[in-house]
Amino acid sequence: MLATGGFTLSSLAAGLAPGLGARVAARVVQGAFAAVLFALVPAVTVRAVRPELAGVGPPPGSSTSTCPPGSW
Repeated sequence: MLATGGFTLSSLAAGLAPGLGARVAARVVQGAFAAVLFALVPAVTVRAVRPELAGVGPPPGSSTSTCPPGSW
């Protein structure tokens, strides 16, 4: 919650910044909170997905995303 709140408030600060310096500072803070959120995504995903569904689906770069030989 802290990371989400910090990101939201820094986004608001960047949007309402009166000058370039304040906007850059707010964006730096926003980037720091975004890094925390980005790091939390795998942990939240693991907790949100049922274990029996984990790993279901094609792996990245599998044949579903490649063309058969000679089709291009």
